[in-house]
Amino acid sequence: MPIDLSPYIAEHAIEPQRPHAVGGGTYEVHKDGLQNLLVKILEAQFPDLVAAGNGKLLNKSPGPGAVMDYAPVSGEIRGKPRSGYGTDYIVDRSKIGNVTGVRGATTDQVVDNLGSLLHEFYHARAAKGPGNYSKGLATQGNEWKVLLENAITAGFPSISTTYGGGDKLEEFLASAVAVKHMEAKGIQPVNRWAAVAQNLKQLESLHPWLADYIKQWEAPEKQRKESPE
Repeated sequence: MPIDLSPYIAEHAIEPQRPHAVGGGTYEVHKDGLQNLLVKILEAQFPDLVAAGNGKLLNKSPGPGAVMDYAPVSGEIRGKPRSGYGTDYIVDRSKIGNVTGVRGATTDQVVDNLGSLLHEFYHARAAKGPGNYSKGLATQGNEWKVLLENAITAGFPSISTTYGGGDKLEEFLASAVAVKHMEAKGIQPVNRWAAVAQNLKQLESLHPWLADYIKQWEAPEKQRKESPE
């Protein structure tokens, strides 16, 4: 089954128009408009990734210290978005009903949250797969360990030094594939995802086999996870 996006926008509603206190015209509140917009982007730009995943996307806070997370047992992607302006959108209208402005999350905040969702979608897709992350790395000796050390130093998100090799590789791939999917759709990564994109180019230069390895694992649902030793 594909990832169920419906719980993410279950609270979405448009509140009745209200008059502005001064200047005439009205405004309306689009409840959880940011979540709704993210779902529209996922459905329009990444339907294959939604179809390949497993579980459900929830407007729910992740565990401590996480931006978003994926719980494989329950299949929950806890993806409550972060925005300095909140997740509602305010639509201003003139006296005759024309839209005069929209207030809410910025483009950068939308793209930042999109990158985190694509990262978690990778985990949701990988949970379905039957393969082995060390496949394709065997001929590299210990170079994959050097790669992960470089990735941790470069600030790739979610790669803990306490993780086993397979978990580190999955976290690395989740971020690398997320930025490549955004770039393929002409979406410029921002904030920490811009740093991932820049550092990824440097890592691919240091490790000539890396680009092919990422391409091999772009669709983890067709492969299988297994910790390399």
